[in-house]
Amino acid sequence: MTEKRKRRWYQFSLRTLLLSVVVASLLSSYVGCYYRLSRRGMEEARQAGIEGFFYVPMDEVDAAGDVTPKHCLLAVFFLPANAIDHFVFGTPTALGSAPMMRLY
Repeated sequence: MTEKRKRRWYQFSLRTLLLSVVVASLLSSYVGCYYRLSRRGMEEARQAGIEGFFYVPMDEVDAAGDVTPKHCLLAVFFLPANAIDHFVFGTPTALGSAPMMRLY
């Protein structure tokens, strides 16, 4: 009979280590990108006196007259991060449409 080697609890395979590094990198990139875009949008919205924010610059929204497809895609992509940010820190949520006024 062949005897199996006993592995200690702190030993991981190289595949597990690489997978963990990739997942951690993707997660930190997601959070970092959300944070940068949302805080830029919140600052622009605060200056314009708007509740909520856009993921794209307000110049793009103003030129289009309404939200852009890029903002809509980013709003769906960052929905989990925005929900956690709103629930934990009380930050505003992303706007679904442009207010009926000139943004600048």
